Amino acid sequence: MATPIPALELTNQVFGKWTVLSPAPSVRGKHGKLRRYWNVRCACGAAGVVGVNALTMGRSSQCVACGRKASAAKHTRHGRSKTSQYAVWEGMIARCENPHHGSYHKYGGRGISVCAEWHDFTKFLADMGPSNGLTIERKDNDKGYSPENCRWATVSEQGRNTRRNVFLTHPADGRRLHHSGWAREFGIAPSSLQWALKRYGLVEAFKRCEARRKPPVS
Repeated sequence: MATPIPALELTNQVFGKWTVLSPAPSVRGKHGKLRRYWNVRCACGAAGVVGVNALTMGRSSQCVACGRKASAAKHTRHGRSKTSQYAVWEGMIARCENPHHGSYHKYGGRGISVCAEWHDFTKFLADMGPSNGLTIERKDNDKGYSPENCRWATVSEQGRNTRRNVFLTHPADGRRLHHSGWAREFGIAPSSLQWALKRYGLVEAFKRCEARRKPPVS
C-alpha cells in the first residue's frame, strides 16, 4: 500500500501579499480529488480562503481589492511602462515580494523590502530620476529599497558593493581596498589573487604579488 503524501504545512508562510493563517476545510472535486484550502490574510487586512495550488503556483498573491489597485497602477498613463526605469522598478518589486522569483531568497527571503511609497512607480521615478542606463544600488545591502538607501550606479560600482565583496588591508602600509582593487593594482586577475590568498595567507600573498607586480589591469 502506497504511503499517502502528507499535506503541505503553509502556516505563517507569505505568498505575495497573502500571509497564511491556518488550514481551511478541504473540498472534494467532481472527480473525487481532495482540494486543500487555507485561510489567509492580505497585507491590507482583508481575509480570504485560497487553494493550496493557487498559493504555491503564484496564481493568487493578494486580495481582489489590492489586485484592482495594482492593475490600475500598472495601467496608469505615466507613459514610462516601456522604459528602463520601469523595468528596474518591476524587478525590484518582484525580487522582494514574489517567492517564486529566482532571486527572492537573496532579497525578500532575507528581509529586504521595498518602502511603501515606492510601490507607486511615479513616486519611485520622482525620487530616483532617470537611470541613464545605470542599475539601482542599495548603499547598505542589509537594508531595503528606499530613497535614503538607493542610488543609480554602474555595474562595476554595484559589483564592489555586494555582500560577497571582501575588503583587504595591506599588511605593511595599512591601505584598504576591495579584493578586485588589489588585483588591479598588482596587475593580476582577481581569481589569481584569490588563489594566492588561499595558498599563502594575506602577508605572504601580498609579498609575492608585489614582487611580480605588473602594470595595472585596465
